[in-house]
Amino acid sequence: MVCAARRKIYKLGNPIKGTAVERILKDKSLVPTLNAFAERLTPFSFNIYPVLVVDLMHEFELGVLKSVIKHLIRILYIIDPGLVSTLNQRFAAIPPFGIDGIRCFPPNVAKMRQRVARHFEDMLQCAIPAFEGLFPGKDDAIIKRLLFRLSEWHALAKLQVHSDESLNQLNLALKKLAAEIWQFQKKGLIRTGGPTTSTSSTARPKSFNILTYKFHALGDYSRSIQMFGTTDSYTMQTGELAHHMIKKFYRHTNKRDVATALTKQERRRTRIQRQLGDHTSEEMSLGTLSPDGMEESLTEYHHVMCALPCNAFNLASFLRENESDPAIKNFVPKMKDHLLSRLYGYEYDGDEHLFTDNERNDLQIVSGLNWAIESTILQVNYTTYDIHREQDVMRPGPACFAITLSWENSPNAHPFWYCQVIRVFHILVLHVGPNAWSRSPQIMELLWVCWLRVEPRYNWGLREAWLPKVGFVPDNDDLAFGFLDPSLVIHGCHLIPCFSDGRMAALLRQGASVARRSSEDNDWCSFYVNIFANQDMFCRFAAIGVGHEIQYPMQPTSSDNEMDEGDEPDSGDDEDNCPTATQVNSGRGMDDSVASPASDGWNSDENNDEEFERDEDDEDEDEDEDEDEDEDEDEDEDDLEDGGDMGDDDSEDVRY
Repeated sequence: MVCAARRKIYKLGNPIKGTAVERILKDKSLVPTLNAFAERLTPFSFNIYPVLVVDLMHEFELGVLKSVIKHLIRILYIIDPGLVSTLNQRFAAIPPFGIDGIRCFPPNVAKMRQRVARHFEDMLQCAIPAFEGLFPGKDDAIIKRLLFRLSEWHALAKLQVHSDESLNQLNLALKKLAAEIWQFQKKGLIRTGGPTTSTSSTARPKSFNILTYKFHALGDYSRSIQMFGTTDSYTMQTGELAHHMIKKFYRHTNKRDVATALTKQERRRTRIQRQLGDHTSEEMSLGTLSPDGMEESLTEYHHVMCALPCNAFNLASFLRENESDPAIKNFVPKMKDHLLSRLYGYEYDGDEHLFTDNERNDLQIVSGLNWAIESTILQVNYTTYDIHREQDVMRPGPACFAITLSWENSPNAHPFWYCQVIRVFHILVLHVGPNAWSRSPQIMELLWVCWLRVEPRYNWGLREAWLPKVGFVPDNDDLAFGFLDPSLVIHGCHLIPCFSDGRMAALLRQGASVARRSSEDNDWCSFYVNIFANQDMFCRFAAIGVGHEIQYPMQPTSSDNEMDEGDEPDSGDDEDNCPTATQVNSGRGMDDSVASPASDGWNSDENNDEEFERDEDDEDEDEDEDEDEDEDEDEDEDDLEDGGDMGDDDSEDVRY
């Protein structure tokens, strides 16, 4: 095509911008310039142009996203410069999330000084609550939808595993994003003011320009992912991160012969790595060290809670000191009800089973309440959407939030429940009395939580382009505070305050509380659930990825009612069935001490006789089944020889 266009120009004398040349080059946005790679590879029937992949970091994060945020800040300056200070305060109040996820924001975000791609990514993930309410009228709704569509497209484009369904969602998200960008571009012209003359002393208007290559390249991501794989395979971020090593070496040079000094340090580092490489490979082969540096054995547990004796404290004294705090109300009865429910094997459905005082007295806390161990770190392991093992490291406190699967059965029920993890305890208990399942002391782990409820009459989702919204349960509700089995936690959660709703003291008594920071005496009215905190969190809410789709409530079908009595429905999360560190170290799980085979009479003589009779019947049935299987195999061989139907293969989504 380029050669044909050049022939039109040089041989036939057609102008470069003429119709004859544009007709050839316009469809693929080509230019009449020969490419050295194309010239050398054309004889081999290889086209170099489709190999030019997209660059998510420079095209979107440092291109489209940066231009949108800069234009939003320009609009705030025009409306009221004080709104920019409000924006900075909101970003500074957003808590961090994850080890390498969302970091703390600087005091002055609007200046954008020394901002790199990851900073703009963090700003996009938290932009909706920060910008909400700062723009007048309908402009605020347009900007919130634009930020949501940008976050949705960005989350889909950065997935490290794609299927046909996710690629279709990426194409659909691009269409919605294009509509919102066009709407924002039309409104942005009005916000920046009218045209001015060259002699005017006022600032010239700055319109939002979408006629750039970076906006045009957004449509190429789906094709690039289909042809070359996910965007993390050819991202420029890998090369940019290599600058950290050079900068680290530069600090140890004499600043004169820099190239020689950097080379020596790099060679020295390489030789050390080679010497240590043999030891590292041996440790990995023995299973003592995983590739990411985390012990392999710890990733098998659902959660890890270190019970260190140095973290022991007097729980009774703690309750006396905070007896006026509503969070302490009925602390001991609620804790015993929770522990007894787990000891009896009752399935948790959100409401704790209420026991009588006599039943509570049967549960003895060894050493009373004078000695309890508190864990300062809760590590929850989970399987991500791309079938990797990851870990959430949470520090219990006012800024620690977690999610569990919802036990609501209504069709429109929210898929998750949210809680604030106040404290984490290890309690040594002894169950006595006639109804005791185990009479040996055992350590039980539990989370002291404050529950949050979903905002009523609030529509959220990808279709509505709204984040989920939750708020604290009022303290006059008996279920506002409670306890949770740590094995039910599936993920940490990033909650961002809804700044436009403000704060209030009606949810919890005004003043100091163990559920608040020491510097606060009231609470935020509501929080936004940041579904864009990372790719796995987005996949959980978008029902993408292995094991994430079944977290949503499904409509009952006829096949569900025909389930055998012995079958139990899947809980929907593999982590719930994983053992904990405490259980594995003790040699048995918690359920082993709860449901003992001998306690149910399975070893009695009557049962043994019945079992012997059933075994004889089973042997006869097995012989009949073997004969039927032999006949089926003969029929299958005949079908294959005759070219008969071999059955339909179930096609799965192709993952790139």
